[in-house]
Amino acid sequence: MTNPDFRRVHCRVNLNGSSAASLVALWCEVEHKANELSEALGKACPHGRDYQTIGDTDGDAYTRDRAMYETMQIFVRNVREYAENSAIYIDEQGARR
Repeated sequence: MTNPDFRRVHCRVNLNGSSAASLVALWCEVEHKANELSEALGKACPHGRDYQTIGDTDGDAYTRDRAMYETMQIFVRNVREYAENSAIYIDEQGARR
């Protein structure tokens, strides 16, 4: 991710909030779901053979769809990294308690 402020959550584990274990579990679930989404997107990846007969007047449908697919995969990767970094950050706080 390009902006360092968006690498992870910035919460602090404290007695009045959620436990470190519950927060870590939530962020691990987000990471797991991001992995599942990435896998599903991979299965739905645009393939040129599916664009041969669509009658696209400008001929760029595949290129546009492939670019959108790559953009979505980057977004999912960023979500996965954010979730992983957040879980690690929170887990380290819990370990210090």
